[in-house]
Amino acid sequence: MKPPNFVRCRPVGVLELAFAWLVVVILLAIVEPVEPKHLRDFASFWFRLLYAVIGIPSLLALLWSLWAQVIADERGLRWRLGWQWKQVSWEEIADFYTQIGRKANWSVIETRQGNLRLHEGLWNNLRELRDIVQRKATNAKTTEWAIYGSCPCDLPL
Repeated sequence: MKPPNFVRCRPVGVLELAFAWLVVVILLAIVEPVEPKHLRDFASFWFRLLYAVIGIPSLLALLWSLWAQVIADERGLRWRLGWQWKQVSWEEIADFYTQIGRKANWSVIETRQGNLRLHEGLWNNLRELRDIVQRKATNAKTTEWAIYGSCPCDLPL
């Protein structure tokens, strides 16, 4: 089977965030008018606080999850994690490696536009992205993914 020449990675968990946000909004809409009059102000305060603490951050995370993406194709690598797109050709990738953290591993791609750090449990299609980077990044220090510090090229001169 021929390896893919196009990969799109997006954060996973978008549906869970959307569901959590929807549940909070529905609870706020249903429960608040049903409360007895003497408890309405008290319940209204707590549901609005719950909405502010859970609903707004989960909505922002949902919007970021829909916005953020990494695309690898024949031309190179493009990504949008913040406000603008960044793009590099395959020749502009200086290095790629796995960085081991205490709680998670990161796939790191070093480029002229900055380092692209992708949490290994947060992005879909990450394995395919790693495969295409390994095949196409011909000017990188290494030719295959390795743990940072395990390659002699990572050692200072």
